[in-house]
Amino acid sequence: MPKKRLQNIIAESRWALQVLVPIILAIWVLVAYFERSAIVSLACLLASAFLIIELNNRNSLIRIYSRMIPCSFLILVTMSIFLFIDIRTAVVTLCFAGFYNAIFRCYQDEHSQGWVFYAFLCLGIASTFCIRILFFVPLVWILLRTNLLVMNVKIFVSSILGIIFPYWFLILYFAAIGKSERILQHVVQLAQFDVPAQLNILSGQQILMLVYLFVCALTGTVHFIRQKCNDSIRTRLLYKFFMTIDFAAFAFAILQPRHYCILLSVMTVSTTPLIAHFFVFTHTRVTNMAFKLFIVGAVALTAYNLWTFLPISF
Repeated sequence: MPKKRLQNIIAESRWALQVLVPIILAIWVLVAYFERSAIVSLACLLASAFLIIELNNRNSLIRIYSRMIPCSFLILVTMSIFLFIDIRTAVVTLCFAGFYNAIFRCYQDEHSQGWVFYAFLCLGIASTFCIRILFFVPLVWILLRTNLLVMNVKIFVSSILGIIFPYWFLILYFAAIGKSERILQHVVQLAQFDVPAQLNILSGQQILMLVYLFVCALTGTVHFIRQKCNDSIRTRLLYKFFMTIDFAAFAFAILQPRHYCILLSVMTVSTTPLIAHFFVFTHTRVTNMAFKLFIVGAVALTAYNLWTFLPISF
């Protein structure tokens, strides 16, 4: 029987989420006091957290009782609160949490056109805030075939309908206000690219968050690959889905850092189950030390971001 260390006690605690939520809410209330737009972002965060909990419960991403996935999600989002108060970023986070919930219900179900529609509807809504989200669509089509083991003509058509559905409303709205050209201006951004890898446009805060998330994703990925035989085939395929989207988002952020804020949403949602799985299912002295370092890093980054964002001094 592996020895239970601090990381395992916290990861398997029934009180972890109940203790963390008031702390997270206090931080967001503090930010909302100075920045009113954070209220909408907070609402998106709470809805996203609920979807993350549902995602974990329905798909048994963690094979024992643990609230580490929603806890990790709340911590990662709050760490970069200076970005998530942007309503666009908050909405994209919510859309990707909804996307994963819907798309995973399609596993080996050739008649899941409805869930495919809802999943791609989430991507369509996200793309109305950042059209580059559509670059993930071909990758998702491939993952539908290779990881979810479901793809046929009806599934493909449902995905197309889901993507274009929100644009029907946008077209009607802009036509009503006499600005129909804005739809075309939005769509043509798909063909506009910056000079690759201009990382100098990122601030120190953004680079720190990118490095932290990448370390979390890489740690969780290496851990899962090493011990994947302990999980079911379905769980392995779902985690590979997370990994593929996650590292695609990282690559996109490096190549086109101007879209960093939106891509951070994709990275955060996708990294959450990977690092949570690492925290729950490792038991060594080294991983316990790593857990403490991750927590200290999260607290330090949260404090630093609050200090630089809020007009107050600590």
